[in-house]
Amino acid sequence: MTCVQSDGNCLFRAIADQIDGDESLHMKYRVLSVEHMRKNPDFFKPFVETEELRFEEYLDEMEGEGCYADTAEIIALSEFLPNSIEVY
Repeated sequence: MTCVQSDGNCLFRAIADQIDGDESLHMKYRVLSVEHMRKNPDFFKPFVETEELRFEEYLDEMEGEGCYADTAEIIALSEFLPNSIEVY
């Protein structure tokens, strides 16, 4: 079992580790995830938008390194990656 750094990039590090064999490529998957969410706002807005935080603000924050991912990012990744994602 491989352990990745737990620095807020851990979901994306785990994906990069499993697909590319290199967790340092985590930003590639963060950017792809956010781009997918931007292209599908009607689907993803209900997961992240609140009265305090607008969808675009959320995505702007999520693009930054160290921002912990949540359900929306897992769904986004699972929609365009060829591999399945299992969360235990």
